[in-house]
Amino acid sequence: MLNPLTEVEDQITQKTLSCEERREEISQFNFWLSDLLSSQKDAHASFNKIIQINSPSELFFQLLRFLLIPKVKEFKMKFRMENAYFLTDIDPDLYLSIFDGKDSVEYELGKIREIHVHVRFVNFSIGTFRSLNSDFYFETLDRLTSKLEETKTDYKIILHSDFSSPFDNSKQKQITPMTRKHLYDMRITDSENMPDRKVLDAAFDFLSDIHDRYSHVQVSKNQSPLESLQSMATADFLILSKSSFAFVAGILNRRGEIISPQYWIRLPTSWITESGF
Repeated sequence: MLNPLTEVEDQITQKTLSCEERREEISQFNFWLSDLLSSQKDAHASFNKIIQINSPSELFFQLLRFLLIPKVKEFKMKFRMENAYFLTDIDPDLYLSIFDGKDSVEYELGKIREIHVHVRFVNFSIGTFRSLNSDFYFETLDRLTSKLEETKTDYKIILHSDFSSPFDNSKQKQITPMTRKHLYDMRITDSENMPDRKVLDAAFDFLSDIHDRYSHVQVSKNQSPLESLQSMATADFLILSKSSFAFVAGILNRRGEIISPQYWIRLPTSWITESGF
């Protein structure tokens, strides 16, 4: 069941959007997600009641009520949870139940295979729980490119990132005080709420290293966040960063091989998980 996006925060390493641009971006996201999940509409309409669940104890109580009260069994109910981590930590494959099965893909002879790589600015803040060792990317790309070259398969590497140069230096960004504090505590921003220059330089140096080390590298610099998400969702190989945005792309991708660093939550068992530390 889709809960439409209503507001977003600015990225400190990207151009600040005007109010009109922000509304348009949110509208496009909601339209795409609604269309993507449209196959579930009939199922949603057939429920007699939707019950909000806020904790494991509430879920247990409602299930017990459903089992013990005869009249309740006559109704078809749907449980809605804003935070389902207590379930996905038990069975992380529930993330993939949004869609029916994995797409079967028959690759055409001579088709160029796409390796999409998501790179997140915050992952270069060394010593924090969001830091990600660059060797995770290099080792994964070495393995994939070697395998493709051995089979004489053409490929291209497409980089997606949440930082660009030059980025908007405006301090008038729509970021909540809680997020500002979190970014500062993570040593991602300085006392002026600007991106930490050492972290930003490390991120740009990494992109340069990718270009120097591999062939057929492209940067999706002109894509909007939605276009990047759509591209990653159809990748033949998708290398994730430690990012909730990349995580969503992995869930939406029903055709490719997903390679992910270890997250702060459990990941679907079909994904290839590397340390990343």
